[in-house]
Amino acid sequence: VALSTLTVSSLSPNTTYFFRVGTLNWNNVPNYTVLSATSTLANTPASAVSTFTMVGVSSITAQWTANSNPSATRYTLQLSTASDFTGTLFSSTTLNLSATLTTLGPNTTYYAQVRAINNNEVASAFLSLTSTITLASQPGIVSPAFDPVFISSLTVSFSAGSPANPSGTLYQVQLSSVSDFNAFFSSTTANLLASFTSLAINTTYYAQVRAQNGAGPFTNFTNLTSSATLTVPP
Repeated sequence: VALSTLTVSSLSPNTTYFFRVGTLNWNNVPNYTVLSATSTLANTPASAVSTFTMVGVSSITAQWTANSNPSATRYTLQLSTASDFTGTLFSSTTLNLSATLTTLGPNTTYYAQVRAINNNEVASAFLSLTSTITLASQPGIVSPAFDPVFISSLTVSFSAGSPANPSGTLYQVQLSSVSDFNAFFSSTTANLLASFTSLAINTTYYAQVRAQNGAGPFTNFTNLTSSATLTVPP
């Protein structure tokens, strides 16, 4: 029976194969016709032991494994603020098994997915890389940092940092009468200010503040200098 189709198995993923077909005369001498080439599909990437190798204030580095794809395979990493990837989308295409996306927002949850692209520009299915949260920005200084100041209370103000932390970011403010903060008052707030009461009269207080991202890690402290409470009028 003369066949007009042939299926070949056990091929490598994302590999270009060239084909020719020939006829044999009665003396088994072939006469070939060269057919067009094509590439097998790329395998969907596989998860690495550790997905996110670096998470910063405005950048995330993610990694994956090739899942038997050859070294020349391209991969597209996508990050989104929405789990269904309908939100703000960041994308990077690379020949490596990792990619870094920048200009992200601080203290923001990003969902990640990656897919492979074969030599014919056909993409594999996406591999979900779950999600992570960028670090919070270190709070900034505003002027005046202490306003208002009274006999036994004062209010400390600061900025959301740069790039600015989103609303809902938590800040821990510490106030101390000693510059090394061996003993201090503490206030946690989602506002850009914190008020302290029951302070000593005519006493210098030092202030510092740090931000916390949604996963728990804190930034470094920002020193907000110092101010003295007022005296009691004679």
